[in-house]
Amino acid sequence: GTFYDDQTYACGPVPNNNSGSYLTMLSGDGLMFGIINIVGNFGTVFVDQSYWQSAIAAKPTSASRGYLLGGICWFAIPFSLATSL
Repeated sequence: GTFYDDQTYACGPVPNNNSGSYLTMLSGDGLMFGIINIVGNFGTVFVDQSYWQSAIAAKPTSASRGYLLGGICWFAIPFSLATSL
């Protein structure tokens, strides 16, 4: 048989995915990974001292501009990858 043959997969369907598909954005495990990743990243920002030191040492206007500019620059990576794939 082939890998894909009339809505059946050689390895079987993937549990918790939309219709058992291998290529889907509706994945239960992917959603759980995203939630864990977001919670972990918030923990990193709030616990790591270097984030607080740079914010306290800078002027309030410079710190807010720097964080916004950094966020916009960092957003370009996942945005460009998501639109090109």
